[in-house]
Amino acid sequence: MAKFKLGSKEFDTEDMTEEAKAHYQAIQVCEAKILEFNAQVSIFQTARNAYGEKLLKLMEESESNGGIESDGIPL
Repeated sequence: MAKFKLGSKEFDTEDMTEEAKAHYQAIQVCEAKILEFNAQVSIFQTARNAYGEKLLKLMEESESNGGIESDGIPL
């Protein structure tokens, strides 16, 4: 099987008890979820920045045009 490092020690999964293997697999699941969540955070941050840029443009247009409306609501 695979070798992995935990702290400064290297271990082989073939030498692990069933309980240790279960914990090792749980760590792998956690690592995968962390990577997934970090990717989602990046997507949301990008979207938030795009919304902010669009809002800024709308506000600047509103100032220069004396006020624009969106869906009947003055911006």
